[in-house]
Amino acid sequence: MRGADGLAIDQLTFIEAAPGATRQVRHETVRDIMHDLKVAISTGPVKIPCLLAHQINREGEKAAEKTGYLQMYMLAESAEVERTADHVFGLYRSRDDRMAEIAKLQALASRREDVTAWLMAYNPGIGLMQTTREITLGDDE
Repeated sequence: MRGADGLAIDQLTFIEAAPGATRQVRHETVRDIMHDLKVAISTGPVKIPCLLAHQINREGEKAAEKTGYLQMYMLAESAEVERTADHVFGLYRSRDDRMAEIAKLQALASRREDVTAWLMAYNPGIGLMQTTREITLGDDE
């Protein structure tokens, strides 16, 4: 409608639900927001890509501190996000990773690709975000 080539949304929870959705439980509201967004960007004469940032839940943060990486269930309302998104990526840095200026970029879910992870040289303060190699995470990845 506005002639955009793509859409970037800073945080899923910043998207307002349709009127009347406030009476729903949270996961139903997230489901409706995700489905409405998917329809808006993938139907009609012009389809546009969307990058949507979403937070890790508190339990997920604690678990990632122990394992050193993310898993799909760690996303808040992860089931609805996983069902709707074409790709779900996570970027994780432990305390040690921050000191070493590295990060793990993970494909947490994907409709068309294998789930994998990469180690990155990562210092956004100077614009450094460079993939160095593919990595294997944990036994269940």
